[in-house]
Amino acid sequence: MAHLLDPELAAALGPFVTEEPDHLPSAEEARAFYDNEVIAPFKAYMKPYLPPDSAYEVQDRMIAVEGGEITVRCLVPVVEDEQETFPVLVNMHGGAWSIGSIELDDYPLRQLCVDLKLAVVNVGYRLAPEYRFPTAVNDCMSALKWVCNPPPLPHPPVALTESANEGTQVVLNAALLRADLTKGFLVGGHSAGANLAAVLAHETPLAPFFRDTPGRRITGQLVREPLVVHPGAIPDWVKAQMTSMRENASMPPFPLALMAHLMGFYAPEPTDPRFSPLLYAPNVHAAAAAAPAFVQGIGCDPLRDDARACAAGSSSTLG
Repeated sequence: MAHLLDPELAAALGPFVTEEPDHLPSAEEARAFYDNEVIAPFKAYMKPYLPPDSAYEVQDRMIAVEGGEITVRCLVPVVEDEQETFPVLVNMHGGAWSIGSIELDDYPLRQLCVDLKLAVVNVGYRLAPEYRFPTAVNDCMSALKWVCNPPPLPHPPVALTESANEGTQVVLNAALLRADLTKGFLVGGHSAGANLAAVLAHETPLAPFFRDTPGRRITGQLVREPLVVHPGAIPDWVKAQMTSMRENASMPPFPLALMAHLMGFYAPEPTDPRFSPLLYAPNVHAAAAAAPAFVQGIGCDPLRDDARACAAGSSSTLG
């Protein structure tokens, strides 16, 4: 089919503009390609736009999850008032639950941290196929609980000024997050990360840990290009409107065949709402309690109609 791409974008994509992938990669191949050809160039592009190191603090922390540990990268604005506290955004990266890392969103999150005076927790959940569904959901839920109860800090705490890979260290003088969740407790992400954010927004109102303690409620969602229902579990009430996976099946850089291949590593149960959060809708309590969402979709994306369904099924704004 003809791609409805801006000519400049089509030229930049070059070999990615293909009807079907010639090779469906292993998880290791996909990760190496994504790290080298997506994350690294994106960070190189974004680096000149970073706020100065003095405007924020960054620290990687290991937190306990079932069967292991994960990394969370914590970003906190530096302000004159050392007593000032901030709302918190918990971010989940994209990558079809099997590729990507906290490095993908790292630089844009640093900008948001400074520009919006927002503490950010960037979650390095474990990836499939080594860790299949619902490990990513459980890891992100553990990260949310950790935000509500961060452990005491060592003295003096150590932070990284630019990237965990670059080794530059400075001393932090403030508490780790300086968070006030009553000012805002947000979840967000892109693609698979948006799926996880939407799941958390529906799961937490039903969980006593969040439901029964004041100040632990999710107050908003930033849901960018989400998958909200497995293609094999689309409910009848929305099926007629879910046409974008067919219409945009070969759109680069993630044609549907590659997307489905990577999703297969995660091996989700199609009808489980922890993978298909659109299926929470019949549960009045979960749907009604979920926080308002800003939902972003892309016109030529296979997931375009997932974004529309997500926005229609909740108290949302579609961008």
